[in-house]
Amino acid sequence: MHHQQTGNANHYALRVEGRAWLDDLTLEQIWAVLAAAFQPLSPRQELMFMIQMPNGTMPCRCLPRSVFELCIRTPSMLEDALSLLAPLPGNDGQYSSATSGRADRKLAGLS
Repeated sequence: MHHQQTGNANHYALRVEGRAWLDDLTLEQIWAVLAAAFQPLSPRQELMFMIQMPNGTMPCRCLPRSVFELCIRTPSMLEDALSLLAPLPGNDGQYSSATSGRADRKLAGLS
């Protein structure tokens, strides 16, 4: 799926569990959406999310709720966590590995 950049260095796009892109969000809004999406999950259930960063990278993470709550407690921590292991352009290796073997788990989505 092709996504157009807005050109604003403070805006991001978010995709959660195969849902449509939410465009032009600030990092604080992204964090709030993720926090809300993690709430109904048990500590061991995972949520998969992908963020298109202003620089064009698209880090994907598949994290249990407990990891999000312990390690990504603020929007700035989210940005740090996403920038650590951003995939190379055109390489969806993280995305593929994050989605494999998950068919038996309940997937969280946005309501």
